Amino acid sequence: LIQKPCHVYSKREIERGNQPVGGDYQEPIAKLLARITPKTPSFTTLGEVLADWLPHLFDIDSASGCAAVISQSTTYFSIQGIQPSLDCNIVDLWKCLCHPDHFLYIVVAVAS
Repeated sequence: LIQKPCHVYSKREIERGNQPVGGDYQEPIAKLLARITPKTPSFTTLGEVLADWLPHLFDIDSASGCAAVISQSTTYFSIQGIQPSLDCNIVDLWKCLCHPDHFLYIVVAVAS
């Protein structure tokens, strides 16, 4: 079980300079603004989150920029029992599939 606090900033929050209150794990607004360029999407995908948290299981293809499972035969992931696309917006997944405690539980299982 990986419990890692995460706040996904919307582009509107960053442009207004609002930083939600939460903890010292949040990046300063200047760093977030520096990462936003016209070439990058204004949302974070499920694949990007999984590649960041579990780089030995998920990878971002440098040519296409899309996330992929490194070993599809042994790695399974799901949210609420379904396996969404790795290209899904993480905020949309949270809005639709979060638990009553407002956490989005992502299950990653690796067969041995």
